[in-house]
Amino acid sequence: MKNNHAFTLIELLVVVLIIGILAAVALPQYRKAVTKSRIVQMLVHVKALHDGAEIYYMANGTYPNDLRDIDIDITSGAEIKNSVNFTTSAIPAAFYPDGMECIIIGSHYVACGKFADDFYVQKTLNHAVSSEYGLGTISCCGKQDAIADEVCRSLAHKTTRDWFNPNVHYNCYFVE
Repeated sequence: MKNNHAFTLIELLVVVLIIGILAAVALPQYRKAVTKSRIVQMLVHVKALHDGAEIYYMANGTYPNDLRDIDIDITSGAEIKNSVNFTTSAIPAAFYPDGMECIIIGSHYVACGKFADDFYVQKTLNHAVSSEYGLGTISCCGKQDAIADEVCRSLAHKTTRDWFNPNVHYNCYFVE
C-alpha cells in the first residue's frame, strides 16, 4: 500500500474559500484605513496653511491671495497652478504628485482636497469675513455614499452641512 501525503482537492478548495472570505472582510477595512491616513495627512496640511495665512494676516492686515505668499514650506514638491476643483475663478493652488490640491479661498478658508478619492478638508480663517460654521473650525467633507464620507463621519462630532455641485454631493462634518 502506497503512503501518499498530498492534499485532496476538497482540502485545497476549503483553504481557497477561507482565504477569499478573509480577503472580503479585510479589503474594505484596509481601504478605510488608507482613506483615514490620507485625511489625517490633509488635516496637517490644512492646519499648516491656516497658521501661515493667519501669520500673514497679522503682518499685513489681509489674507494672502496666493499660496506662495505664505512663509511656510508647505508647497515643497508641489506645482502651483490655477485651481480646477475648488473654484471656477483663477486662484493659484498647490498640486502635489499624489493628487492632493491645496488652496486659500480669499478671506474665507483654506482647504485641501483629493478629489480622486472623493474628499476634502477645510478650515475657516480666524478673521473670515463671514462664516456660518464658526471661525477656525475644521470640516472634513466626503462624497455621499463613498468610503471618505464614512471616514469623515467617524472623525467628526457633528454634521455641518451638505455641499452640492452639479455632479457631486458632499457631506461635511466638524472635526475640530
